[in-house]
Amino acid sequence: MTTSRRLCAALLAAGQSERFGHADKLAQDLHGKMLGHYAAETLAKAEFTDRIAVVSPDTGESGSLWSDLGFHILTNPESRSGMGTSVALAARHAQDTGADGLLICLADMPFVSDSLLGQLVAAFCSGDGSEILCAINGGKRSPPALFGSRHFGKLIGLTGDTGARELIAKAEVVAANPGELVDIDTREELARWNARPLP
Repeated sequence: MTTSRRLCAALLAAGQSERFGHADKLAQDLHGKMLGHYAAETLAKAEFTDRIAVVSPDTGESGSLWSDLGFHILTNPESRSGMGTSVALAARHAQDTGADGLLICLADMPFVSDSLLGQLVAAFCSGDGSEILCAINGGKRSPPALFGSRHFGKLIGLTGDTGARELIAKAEVVAANPGELVDIDTREELARWNARPLP
């Protein structure tokens, strides 16, 4: 995946994981690696101009993972207010660094593939750079999502827990394979995935 556009990849890892309990969800074992390692590793292998991880002030043992993989760490002091604040922080960084586009990925989505990211980037680069693109499977629109720089202002204005849902509702879509868009929210879901082969 090679592009002349300046693309920033943001891994959102500041969620409170209330449905999971008090443990650091992203540090939990999934088939021998930290849950949060999968999405970070996939992004680290791709050719983005810039990679950032947005974390909470109380990030647990998974915190060193992002910097070890070459991510610039942004701490979100308002992380308890919801995902919108993390998206806004990432968009501000992308704007300040002159990025042409911002890719948003969630750290608790371990099965996003290199291929899916490549398709999103290729679709973005084939347009004029103003698009919004997101993944879709079974009619469900989901991150990873890629936003052209003209949308950074709207992203910077996000608050609360709605994230970029309204913008994604208008996005062009790239089809994901079954299982790619799974996010792991509970201990029960993690146990089920540890009991079966990875997709």
